[in-house]
Amino acid sequence: MGEIGVETAPGNYDDRAVFEQGYGAEADIRRATLEGIVDTGAAMLGPPGGEALIGRIVLEALDLVADCAKRTLAPRPESPDRPMLRV
Repeated sequence: MGEIGVETAPGNYDDRAVFEQGYGAEADIRRATLEGIVDTGAAMLGPPGGEALIGRIVLEALDLVADCAKRTLAPRPESPDRPMLRV
């Protein structure tokens, strides 16, 4: 168990769908930069208005592996290009 600080920039789902259908540019996908905490022992989200919390359920769904010694997140080696489960 341990915590890792991360910065992420999730994109707008609808903008991504428009881009994938060939009707827009990737630069047109709206994104918001968020700072959060990866807590490998957390099963619930953080309190409303608190820091974004990425717990074990999200990590499993996205097939991400936390390396607490290096304080990094990485894709699961078995599926480095995309999650094995559809989110």
